[in-house]
This record gives sequence, C-alpha cells and structure tokens, in this order.
Amino acid sequence: PNRRVNLGPLGFYPTKNTRPLLKLAWRLFDVRWLTAWREEANLIARWARLPKRPVLRGHALLQDWKAQAASTLKNSGRRVAWIEDGISEEAKAIVLECGWTYFRCDTFVGVTDEHLKGLEEFAGGKP
Repeated sequence: PNRRVNLGPLGFYPTKNTRPLLKLAWRLFDVRWLTAWREEANLIARWARLPKRPVLRGHALLQDWKAQAASTLKNSGRRVAWIEDGISEEAKAIVLECGWTYFRCDTFVGVTDEHLKGLEEFAGGKP
C-alpha cells in the first residue's frame, strides 16, 4: 500500500504517479478541484509545490453536489477531462451531453500510467 501523507487534518495516499499527474495537469489544463476535500484540496497542490487552483462547489446537502458543481461548466465551451473513482448517473449524463472525457480510477490504486497517457492524448499530444 501507498504511504499516507498527512496534510493538516487530512491525509492522502499518493502513488508514484500523483506528482507527475499534477504537474502535467497544471501545465496542460485549467485545473479545477471538485472533491469532498473542498478548499483543503489545495493542500495537495502545496504538497506537489504547485499553485492553488479554484474549487468548484455544489450544495453539500444535494444528493449529487459534484454533478451540480460540474454543471456550472456545461456552457463554458471548455473541453473537460474528469478523473474520479466513480461518478453518478447524473454526472455521467453531463459528461455525455457535453462531450467531456471521463477517466475512472480505482480508489485504492489511484492514477496509473494509462491515465497519464490518456490525459496527454486528450491534451493533443505528448508534452
């Protein structure tokens, strides 16, 4: 198993791909956090020695606050790559409707080499 990294009151388990993924994402994309960590997600950015990024917010009491928050990008004209360990049917419908790309990762494995390759292809080529 991966070692836990404590970030304030929270902890996460980065893989060998976590830092390379974040650096690639920061270089190629307009990154937005959409996580239960909310603002604390930027603790991960600080761990990776990267600047803070905006956090998308949905109403926490709604059944699918992530889909609600993602829907704020629906009419933005942006190409979106969403990396997540599982999304709701509502979120899948938004991904399909908008022509976004969804990369599913295993909760316990994290981001793999295949995810990195897929993101590079999504961005239009190798960095």
